[in-house]
Amino acid sequence: TIRIAAILIAAILIATILIATANINVTASTFLVAAITTILVTAIITILAATIATTTATLGSNRVSFAATNAAFASTALACGVAHLHSRPITAVAADRRSLFLGSPPSHQLLV
Repeated sequence: TIRIAAILIAAILIATILIATANINVTASTFLVAAITTILVTAIITILAATIATTTATLGSNRVSFAATNAAFASTALACGVAHLHSRPITAVAADRRSLFLGSPPSHQLLV
């Protein structure tokens, strides 16, 4: 349980840093929505992983407990993905604004 709690804290920190660095030109409300969504998604998956780990610890199955730990790590990756999805359209718009001044092609032409 302590390990999963540590993973959850790390996930929240990583996601917050990603959102903060990606959304330099973003309003506070957008940042707040992205942060809350990320934390909620991470928390739900981590709680599910913790429930699986607790159940399997009672049953004595190390293999499934290991899978629950992996699920907690996956939730970290998912949280980062959510942060990226929230920030990408905003940074793309910012890149379009910059391209008007720099003369480079708009960001939607650069994204694959």
